Amino acid sequence: MSLKRILLIAALILPVAAPLAAQGLPSLGKASEITVGTLPDGITYYLVHNDSSPGYADFAIVQPSRSDRVGPRNDLSRLAHFRGRKPYRFLANAGVGYPSRGFIQHLRNATVMRFPGVPVGESAVYDSTLLMMMDIALGSDYRQAMVISGDVNVSAVLDRIRTLSMTVPMRVEDPNPFSYTWRSQDSTVITTAEGPVGLLRVTYRSPRTEPELMNTIQPVMSKVLASEFDIVLRQRLRAAFTAAGLPLADCRYRYTGSSETAGDEMFTLTVETAPERLYDAVRIVAGVLSTLDDKGVTADELTFARSVVSQASARDAGNTRLSNAEYVDKCVAAYLYGSNLASASTLNDLFNGRRLDPGRERELLSRYISATLSSNRNLHIHARSTVKPDAEHIRALFARGWEEGCTTQADIPTQADTLLIKAPHKKVKLRNTASDSFSGGTMWTFSNGVSVIFKKTSDKGAFHYGYMVRGGWTEISGITGAESAFASDVAALRTVATMSPERWDNLLAMNGITLKREVLLSDVRYTGTAPSGCLSLVLKALVAMAIDSEPDAAAYDRYRQEKAIRILRDRYTAQGTRAVLDSTMSPGYIYAAGSMPALPDATFPTRVGDFLRQKGLNSHNTVIVLAGDLNEASVLKHLNQVLGAFPTGQQRITRPRHAYPIRKCWTTTAVKGTWHDKGVTMAMSAPWPFSAEGTTVLSLACATLEGELAKSLANKGYTCYVSADASLLPAEKITLYINCYPVPVSGLPTGVELASNASTLNAVREAVNRLAREEVSPAVLERAKTKVRSSFTAQGQNTAWLRDLILYRNSLGREIGGAWQNRVNAATAADVQAVFTALEPCKTEFIVQ
Repeated sequence: MSLKRILLIAALILPVAAPLAAQGLPSLGKASEITVGTLPDGITYYLVHNDSSPGYADFAIVQPSRSDRVGPRNDLSRLAHFRGRKPYRFLANAGVGYPSRGFIQHLRNATVMRFPGVPVGESAVYDSTLLMMMDIALGSDYRQAMVISGDVNVSAVLDRIRTLSMTVPMRVEDPNPFSYTWRSQDSTVITTAEGPVGLLRVTYRSPRTEPELMNTIQPVMSKVLASEFDIVLRQRLRAAFTAAGLPLADCRYRYTGSSETAGDEMFTLTVETAPERLYDAVRIVAGVLSTLDDKGVTADELTFARSVVSQASARDAGNTRLSNAEYVDKCVAAYLYGSNLASASTLNDLFNGRRLDPGRERELLSRYISATLSSNRNLHIHARSTVKPDAEHIRALFARGWEEGCTTQADIPTQADTLLIKAPHKKVKLRNTASDSFSGGTMWTFSNGVSVIFKKTSDKGAFHYGYMVRGGWTEISGITGAESAFASDVAALRTVATMSPERWDNLLAMNGITLKREVLLSDVRYTGTAPSGCLSLVLKALVAMAIDSEPDAAAYDRYRQEKAIRILRDRYTAQGTRAVLDSTMSPGYIYAAGSMPALPDATFPTRVGDFLRQKGLNSHNTVIVLAGDLNEASVLKHLNQVLGAFPTGQQRITRPRHAYPIRKCWTTTAVKGTWHDKGVTMAMSAPWPFSAEGTTVLSLACATLEGELAKSLANKGYTCYVSADASLLPAEKITLYINCYPVPVSGLPTGVELASNASTLNAVREAVNRLAREEVSPAVLERAKTKVRSSFTAQGQNTAWLRDLILYRNSLGREIGGAWQNRVNAATAADVQAVFTALEPCKTEFIVQ
């Protein structure tokens, strides 16, 4: 990181560290769940007690000076204490399959070997994995680190690895440690390629943070400033593309800080548009970047960006549950780069403890952006289109756009916009209070028919909300099969309280409120998370969306253009192929969870609007869930004051009559794709009871199959993911999906080469057919039960999961989440086999070559 930017960030954070400023920036503390030390053999250990995946842990070993790529691959095939068995086969037999990049990750300055999801409840597997780590340590003579994150007893692990470390001689300091040198670049690098849509990627490089500053607040604040820059930039680009009539199918920004790489820091902007408008996009992007570089951010942009980042940080800091993989990332970064191990709460306190005049902070953010951007220095531009773009033309257009600039301003909301949200017309009376047996909370029923379920949880400073009205998209006038796939998207393209869709969503975001809109087969629902202090605003927002919103024709027109590009881009992704597979198994099936090729006509927003207006009047079928860090008396007071705005009305709800019979079939489709898309997908569908018992057995079937495929695909070089959908409407059925993807050869064991798609597909078929013919062994069943118990336990700690279960119960009239321990324990091998037997008559396969 340049001296200029170091000084800028230091100026921003000095008010936080004022007492220690004279002695330099203070080091950050360590999260209490992380234990760090050094073994007698010189190996550093990072042990994390984390119960996000009960019964499982992630293991990793970091070897900074092991630069060869053959040795780590050899370790996966043979080790000193694994005579007669290959380590990768041992892992596969324990249900540990390849992650997406394989077991080996080659960084610029180190080799990291990672083993995720090890069942630590199986002592033989647990002990053997620890021994395997020690054997791998022998592959490098130099100091290294071991990371274990998961459901482990840290003291017991420490005793065990201290004993095992006696098998490893003392590791020595590397006489030639990795060093970093910044190399500036004075001219722009341009690369081009072919692709299905128009894509422009702009990347700026910057020097990395000095090692002695990595464990201070400076890198944290750099990330905060980068996040604020991200928000301002994407708002500007959206406004500029809209003003120019260009579709902006996607706009992504990524800051790669010094804790993520041994190389330069990077700021990467990616936009996707129509192929024929790529050159126009180059000029606009250059113009927006140039104006930000020259003139900086406005006062409203600074206020908005800071509010979005700070509110999200405060909302999530006390409720963030890192996964084992995220803890491993954190510990690896600490060992390799010296980055901090502080908790999210600590970082949030430091961030929100800033006390700067808004004008001063605006100046600092503007200067930070200017220090990042340039018309040509340390810049790489990559462009793709259906016809390979001309590199020199891209260079000329970018230079022209930079010179012209772009003065289009985004439509930024302010807190005053909350006054536009319609105030409640009248109070409402509480008609009934009862306990909710499922959630253990309280259920209130009001005189206008609205029901509210309240649950106090262990969340800190935040709550989860849900609004649901029974009666789904089948009630939309004249709806066709393909249109249902877009109903949820179109529901978001509405002005609310006279605000445009973008301004409305931004207003919620600057108050820390997330929002997801869904129009399902059974109901309409809005869900999200918010700071505890925003209860009144959330309730008023729900009222406004229900009774004070209208279709936005301009927003819908932009959406149609941009969605068409995304459909083309995503046609071979897991989501894109799922639509093809579902429609093959059930011809005419309305695939409401994914993308369909036919976009709705211009009348669709009006028809959706009429439907949502009727839902807003349908208060007798309305359920609201509030769960989190809220005071019950205060909640009831707000409800009495706000819910009266919902009009008293009642509609007859008709059960959907659409029928999509599952046909007996076995079809295989093969298409050409890119490396990113390559893989094998299988889907199977069958009638199946939608019940608590039925969904539990389905989860066990998925866990069983995933474990079997870990073994079957270990020598194929493929990773796999198994998932399933269970539905009640319009018919009780299940659909199971198997997605298999090739792993880079560099991450595979010696002797394992990538198999062909045909060979991989045959392995999947064999595993599925075997499970339909034979009952699984007691050991395999118990391993599947352990995995399902872990998943259910983890979900039970998530308030959002509880909220969703309450909504589904009130929508569908079926309780599927309670008393799961008894159901898992009672399930038999015959129950699991019955799932695969039922699925056997209907299979579809999709290969991307």
